[in-house]
Amino acid sequence: MKIPKLGLPAKLYILVAVPLIAELLFVGMLMGVLKNAEHEIWRRSHSNTVLTESNSLINDFVNSTMAIYIYGTTGADSALERYKDLSQQIPETIRQLKIDLRDSPNAKEAAERITSIGNHASELLSRGSEVISDSHAIKRIAEHRDEMEKLMATLTSELKAFIKEQAKAEQINPNAEIQSRQMVKSCVVFGILLNTFIAISLTLYLHRDILSRIYVLMSNTVKLTNNEPLQERLAGGDEISTLDHVFHNMAEALAEAARRKQEIVSMVSHDLRTPLTSVQASLTLLSEGVLGPLPARAGKEVTNAENNTARLINLINDLLDFEKLEAGQLAIERKITAVTPLLERSYEAVKAFADKQKVEIKVVPNEHRIYADGDRIIQVLINLLSNAIKFSPAESVVILDAVPKEEYVELRVTDQGRGIPESFRKNMFQRFQQVDQIGDAKTKKGTGLGLAICKSLVELHNGIIGVDSVEGQGSTFWIRIPKEQPTELLPASSSTSNS
Repeated sequence: MKIPKLGLPAKLYILVAVPLIAELLFVGMLMGVLKNAEHEIWRRSHSNTVLTESNSLINDFVNSTMAIYIYGTTGADSALERYKDLSQQIPETIRQLKIDLRDSPNAKEAAERITSIGNHASELLSRGSEVISDSHAIKRIAEHRDEMEKLMATLTSELKAFIKEQAKAEQINPNAEIQSRQMVKSCVVFGILLNTFIAISLTLYLHRDILSRIYVLMSNTVKLTNNEPLQERLAGGDEISTLDHVFHNMAEALAEAARRKQEIVSMVSHDLRTPLTSVQASLTLLSEGVLGPLPARAGKEVTNAENNTARLINLINDLLDFEKLEAGQLAIERKITAVTPLLERSYEAVKAFADKQKVEIKVVPNEHRIYADGDRIIQVLINLLSNAIKFSPAESVVILDAVPKEEYVELRVTDQGRGIPESFRKNMFQRFQQVDQIGDAKTKKGTGLGLAICKSLVELHNGIIGVDSVEGQGSTFWIRIPKEQPTELLPASSSTSNS
């Protein structure tokens, strides 16, 4: 028989229903045991009551016989009063004993016999009162006394037999009350053990069937983030296994997308960059007149083509660098490095571009040292300098300097451009972000990857990057690189504070 697959709601209902049913069964069993114990207590109390009433009835008959004997012999009035009191008390005791015997188990026949004798005794006591009232009937009193003695002997014999039967019944199970109490204790202990077992079982079931599989989902999330192989698909048909299957399908789709992206990157690297480099070289030869002079209009078009080709090659290079950074394949070799040579090499790399834009670059020498890969820091500074030159007005100054801090050195590129809108600063280090709000952004637009690459390169050095800017007054881009090999990431600071 195939076991149906249960969903999470059904499993949760089971987790609630099982202990509830167990509690109801336990309460029912405990009520039954308590009922038996109460019945046993009532039976013993009732039996003691019947025995007490039987003994009292025997004593009353004895006393009534003695009272009528004493009165017949001495004529004492006190004996007569005693007899009259007992004549009224004995019928009431017989009536109560009859009621109690009616409720007694296995005492129906005894109740009928004792009731019959009691009724006869009541009638005899009534006639005895009439006999005693006749003071001249001493002989009749003696006869009444003899009849009373015979009746008392019969009733005493019957009551003693009944008392003996009751005592025998008590001896059959003298520890019945103790056993009832022990049964109650055993029932409570069993209920505690049962509830403990159910609680442990449900906890293990919850952990094995639900929590452990949720932990698998959490582990797979971390593995997917770290590009590690996922654990095997979860079995079952509930919502957790369904979610796990969806997660695996998503991971497979992401892996396929990454594979296709890698193919595109490889195609860009091998099939586009090399031909474009050749085209750029040819255009450079044409624009410089190496292959002969060109008409003015043709020379202008060749120069535009050369510039566009250079932009396309830069875009390809940025894409390749960003891909390597995301894949963790870009290696850096850090060592203690002087800052001033890095600033000067960065300046030399962008000097021609600055001259063309009529922007002056001022390098402030220093004696600071950082723990970094010099070539990668230069790559970052060149990118920041290029942006500063691009968005600076002609005849302005871009300052490149370094400021020592407690555990790091802050390298800064300060321009006198239009500044950066506050709404854009928090996203400007993300990929493909452009400052579209600036009026000439379209004519000076770049790849949108430069600052994202700078951020990744700085973070590889356990550093941070940011910007201070005021619209209309310029911007200061800064990177903070540790002076020595750090043990943890430097604390981040605001990248939108005003200078």
